[in-house]
Amino acid sequence: MIDLASPLKADTFTHIRIVVGIITGLCMTRLLNGLSRFIQQPNRDHVFFAHIGWTFFLLLDMVNFWWFQIRLSNVTSWNFELYLFILFYASLYFFTCTILYPDKIDNISRMDDYFLSRRAWFFGLLIVLNITDLIDTSLKGQAYLFSLGWPYVLHLSVFVVLCGFAIRSRQIRFHKGFAAFAIVEECVWAISAYSSIA
Repeated sequence: MIDLASPLKADTFTHIRIVVGIITGLCMTRLLNGLSRFIQQPNRDHVFFAHIGWTFFLLLDMVNFWWFQIRLSNVTSWNFELYLFILFYASLYFFTCTILYPDKIDNISRMDDYFLSRRAWFFGLLIVLNITDLIDTSLKGQAYLFSLGWPYVLHLSVFVVLCGFAIRSRQIRFHKGFAAFAIVEECVWAISAYSSIA
């Protein structure tokens, strides 16, 4: 029989991290499979560089997500609501990845038309991801949140505002530039904020 009154003997964080790792793995698999299709079946009309740019951004962002979730090991009291929140956060990445690479990508003749037709969903999910990141960072403790300081707030704010513009814009040059900016900004942020987990 299970004694529900006794404290857990298993490491709760490790248990949760495994489930989050499975979701993250599914996301990366979808993105890498999508990229490999461009290599397997190169077609000039099928390649849209903003789409490829956002693919690389999401790969980098998920690597960062997996890296900084180690901070959850400092959470002293876990509950089911927090567990569901972390699963929700990880699942947002999966839904965002499915926008970039739907199940039937072979039926799409032009990736630029497809991407622009789904931009509200894609950038809307990126906005929700950033808001969720702020909540997640707060859950790691006020000291951790304050240690990131104003660069963290600026990092989120600028990205959310640009996503708002991206939802409205159909200009391909803007989308290419935003994707390039997002990759560079994510690299700079990762190196400055998450280069060490000590």
